Amino acid sequence: EGRGGGLAVATLGLLGVTLQALTSVPSTEQIAQGGTAAAELRGRRVYIQEGCIHCHSQYVRSATHDETWWGPAQPLDRGEKPVLLGARRQGPDLLQVGNRRSAVWHEIHLRDPRALNPGSRMPSYAHLFAGDGQ
Repeated sequence: EGRGGGLAVATLGLLGVTLQALTSVPSTEQIAQGGTAAAELRGRRVYIQEGCIHCHSQYVRSATHDETWWGPAQPLDRGEKPVLLGARRQGPDLLQVGNRRSAVWHEIHLRDPRALNPGSRMPSYAHLFAGDGQ
């Protein structure tokens, strides 16, 4: 049970389910409660620290094929610091990735990207799961 909850939080946190998660800073009360807002903030930090922005964007461009592939465009907060739009995509847009795949799929993919996508150039992020009992 603990592992499943941790997996869900890690997956949601790492991938940032919505643009709002990347552009808004949760209140101190929300973080103290350890809810979704705290997971979103942790995910934003991981996205920045691990350099995900170098290969993935967090912005579905409107009036493009992006909306077909990644979901509807969202309003953009250009005031966020740092700006996390991404300038190119080697990998898919991550804006709604938490809604496109299961938590189990995300864990397998993050631990060993080539297990699910043999041509992937993404490195392993197994270190993000250190201390989860495996």
